[in-house]
Amino acid sequence: MGPVLAGYLVAAGRFDLAFAAAGLIGLGVPMIVGGWRGTSEAVSHREPWQEFRRGIVEVGCDRLVLVTSAAQAAQFVLNGSLNAFLPLYGREVLGLSVPQLGWLFGLQTLTTLAVRPAIGFVRTGRDGGGLS
Repeated sequence: MGPVLAGYLVAAGRFDLAFAAAGLIGLGVPMIVGGWRGTSEAVSHREPWQEFRRGIVEVGCDRLVLVTSAAQAAQFVLNGSLNAFLPLYGREVLGLSVPQLGWLFGLQTLTTLAVRPAIGFVRTGRDGGGLS
């Protein structure tokens, strides 16, 4: 609902409220994460730097993690490009109003949120586990 709300607030000329709403929505994330209960794990006797180095080596040696990370990075670049240029194109070329652009970005966000788990479910359900 963030992009939709921002679209209406910007259309009403209330940029200040659009930024305030974005800030309030952003504050919800730490509150949600702060409420999660952690699992108790054995305390490591290694130095934090050794744990960090071991984690980097482990991730760097896993081809699947690297490919997935590259795909995610490409998705972030594409999403950033869309967020930067699509409003200009929609406004100047297509003649969309600011609220219409807000709905467009709201639908794009919902689509992204719906597709990621669906793709993961389809992929892991096909071969009974992770990617090989």
